[in-house]
Amino acid sequence: MKNLNDLLAKDAKAKQFFLTLPENAQGALIQSTNQIHNMDELYLHACQAMESHACEAMESHPHSNMKKRQ
Repeated sequence: MKNLNDLLAKDAKAKQFFLTLPENAQGALIQSTNQIHNMDELYLHACQAMESHACEAMESHPHSNMKKRQ
């Protein structure tokens, strides 16, 4: 995918996940649109946008491929 907009247009799971995020996190992701090309990058940027306490939730999300931190 070329950017976040392309990912959201072509991947229903990515769009569904994006729409579950708080408005401020969505805004941060939109600002990083050219750095997001796949689900892993979407989760990573969402985790960063929502601060570290959300990272564990992102890692356990059913669509996440992020590896759990040791």
